[in-house]
Amino acid sequence: MHILIFQHIACEHPGTFREFMRDDGVEITAKTVAQWGQIPENATALVKALGDGTLSQLKKDVGKQVARFKDILKQLYTNFMAVVRQA
Repeated sequence: MHILIFQHIACEHPGTFREFMRDDGVEITAKTVAQWGQIPENATALVKALGDGTLSQLKKDVGKQVARFKDILKQLYTNFMAVVRQA
């Protein structure tokens, strides 16, 4: 399994979440929103969905929500792995 994780800035790795995934043998790729936006297909899809200039707004919005994202992702991951372990 491979999971893409967005970071606020490059030095902010997924922390404990990364350790949970590593313990379960999950491969992760961490990218900042800026790195993600440099991929032409991603940038094109973002403009098509939300309009011009939305990458900079996305960066700001992600920055404001990082702590909340981390809490939600931890719960999602915990729930997901509980289902996987039952399979």
